[in-house]
Amino acid sequence: MIIGQAVPIGQEVAGLDKAVAASGLGIMALCNGLGRLAWGSLSDKLGRLRTVVLMFVVMIVTFVAVLPLASGFALWLVGMCLVGFSFGGFLAVMPSITADYYGTKFLGANYGFLFTAYGISGVVAPFLIDYIRTSTGGFTTAMYIFAGLSVLGIVLAFTVKAPRVATLPGEADAAGVPTR
Repeated sequence: MIIGQAVPIGQEVAGLDKAVAASGLGIMALCNGLGRLAWGSLSDKLGRLRTVVLMFVVMIVTFVAVLPLASGFALWLVGMCLVGFSFGGFLAVMPSITADYYGTKFLGANYGFLFTAYGISGVVAPFLIDYIRTSTGGFTTAMYIFAGLSVLGIVLAFTVKAPRVATLPGEADAAGVPTR
């Protein structure tokens, strides 16, 4: 929702000229790529769910304390880069979570199924943010809603458990734990 509306957010919230806001998109894309590398590496050290929680915390701070207060190019760009950086991280960590939870035997199909939700959101989200903006008069309310959804993401990260798959004695389950 944010990436597709970065320029209008820059115009409305930070008071930027359309061309100036558009110039920041390349830097945001670079941060997205760096986020994939950084968060992916961090997830190998901290664990997947701890990393996901940290990404959600970055998003909460961004949607509550950075983007709504952006009064110029610099703060808007910091907010957009934090969004891009964290978004890239989610794209890096989710395949690993899928492998951790369901194993690698059907990783392509399992991650493909999970990634379908991303595809659906890519179609629905632009309409949703436009609806929120139109009905509330601005993007700021949408940012607070996104912060709330990030809190929900943290709650889910703390409650989700790897599925246990029935296996034959001596085999490993999807999480790699040998059964007896």
